[in-house]
This record gives sequence, C-alpha cells and structure tokens, in this order.
Amino acid sequence: MSAFLIKPGNASKAKNVTLLMFHGNAGNIGHRLPIAKILANDMYCNVLMLQYRGYGLSTGNPNEKGIAIDSQTGLDYIRSREDLKKTKIVIYGQSLGGAVSIGLAVKN
Repeated sequence: MSAFLIKPGNASKAKNVTLLMFHGNAGNIGHRLPIAKILANDMYCNVLMLQYRGYGLSTGNPNEKGIAIDSQTGLDYIRSREDLKKTKIVIYGQSLGGAVSIGLAVKN
C-alpha cells in the first residue's frame, strides 16, 4: 500500500486535526493532491492520503475485504505516530472512498 502524508507548510498555524483521505474509484492519490494541498496549506490540517491495493503504486488486486484492511491500516498508522496520535481524526472519502470511510467509522 502506498500513501502520502502531507503536513501544513506553516507549522505554527497547524491545527490538531488529521484527515484520513480516501479517493474514488477513478484515479489515484496523485490525482487528489490539489485537494490535499488546500486542506494542508489553507486549512492547516495534516492529511494522510491512502491508496488502496491495486490502485496507483499499490500492489495487489482491489477487493472489498482488502480495501477494508487498507483503510484500517491507515487509521492504525495515524494512531501509532507520535506526531499524529493525539490529533482529532476526520475520515474523508470521495465516491468509493465515501463507502470506505463509512465502513471504517462503523468498525471504529
């Protein structure tokens, strides 16, 4: 699984918020970088962009069970990082990522 962690450019304005961002079926996290840039640099949030298995640079084949594992791994990663684990976590998804977000929220 591949991911991008984007932090606000101005650390002094950084909010205590991390967005876990899930993309839609078409494209990959690279296509969503402009959105992440706005979230990080204009809203001062940390953004973890997760790429499901079988998309972009991630290996494997996409399937419902695997994507659920990938999403949980992303949340667990935020919770394990010293610089992120005490932040408020917002789960954000577009299209397919909306369903992934809902599933992750229900399980957690």
